[in-house]
Amino acid sequence: MLALALATAVAASCAAAPVAHAALGPRQIDAFLLEQGSPLAGEGETFYLAGERNGVDPAFLVAITGAESSFGRFLFSSGPETATCNAFNWFYASTRAGSAFAGWGQAIDTVAAGLRGPLYYGAGRYSVAAIAPVYCPQGTQDWVTNVTAYMLELGGDPGDTRWRAAAVDGAASTVAGTTLSKAGGATLVVQRPVVVTPRRAMAGARLRIRFTLTDAGLAPGIWQAVVLRLEGPGGTELAFGTHAALRLAPGASYAFVATLRLPVAGRWRGWVDVQTQSGTLASGTGPVLRFTAAARR
Repeated sequence: MLALALATAVAASCAAAPVAHAALGPRQIDAFLLEQGSPLAGEGETFYLAGERNGVDPAFLVAITGAESSFGRFLFSSGPETATCNAFNWFYASTRAGSAFAGWGQAIDTVAAGLRGPLYYGAGRYSVAAIAPVYCPQGTQDWVTNVTAYMLELGGDPGDTRWRAAAVDGAASTVAGTTLSKAGGATLVVQRPVVVTPRRAMAGARLRIRFTLTDAGLAPGIWQAVVLRLEGPGGTELAFGTHAALRLAPGASYAFVATLRLPVAGRWRGWVDVQTQSGTLASGTGPVLRFTAAARR
């Protein structure tokens, strides 16, 4: 029996310018940014995954960059200091000059996590209008107008900037998928579809498996571990798990991505197992995916 383990980490100033909907994918984001002449073009997947992990509509994240920096084309600078890669004008340091990021990805992840935090979603601020006075205390109405326009262009909902699967007004979200565990009002669900790329899997070739976990309940939840378990021909087993505990607010989502090479050809099935805080191991009632890997020629 072959067993492999691979840990995957899946864990203001304002400028005037002329939910989350899962349908807005990385390609659509990149196409939109390319039309704007944005240096952020190519970061579509980063926007998408950051939004998914934090329960934020990626259309909202993109729209903020439009209102704040014309989609990253005009970054704040003071003398020789520039807020590198800070397309959001997210001044997380005490001075603007200290608000540089190491890359676009770090900036996107930081802002998505910040929006999920206590100042915004944690305080019940979900709409563009509710978020604006905190995010942009000066020129607030211009910010609302511009962010709203960009969100609508991207197919988002300015009235609720959360990921589309999020619970609304305290009601449980109706997430289609496999329920893994229910505890204390939290309900962990594997959303469909579970995506395997390339579609024609081949033994020995690089394969990517991606799915989304969502707390579809009415209370936050903590799960000590999440493991994708694959079973293949001849009892072959593969396991891929998270580094740390998974913490989700109601309606929040987490993107799980595993990259692997299948050792043998044949039929494969996959389950998602989670360990609850009490130590109980839970999983769905059946496989969350099935696929066949072709033999290499």
